[in-house]
Amino acid sequence: MRHFSCACFRSILNDVLDGRFHSSPGLDGWVLTNLNSGMTDGSFLEMLIQVAVMGPLRLVGWCYKQYFHYIVSRCNRSREAAR
Repeated sequence: MRHFSCACFRSILNDVLDGRFHSSPGLDGWVLTNLNSGMTDGSFLEMLIQVAVMGPLRLVGWCYKQYFHYIVSRCNRSREAAR
């Protein structure tokens, strides 16, 4: 876990030093950054990429949310069964 934390920190630090507004280490970070981009500052190429992938990433975000709700309800059922 320590190795991942160092790699994540190094990626964020490099993005900051390069003047990037968004830092998104890993695929999950990149997906979340693009889902929450809104009206942020960025290059024309970043804007084109966001326009191209926003629809499919919205579906991915919805799937993440549904999976989260599945996990919570499963834990709730197991907790209720243990009572």
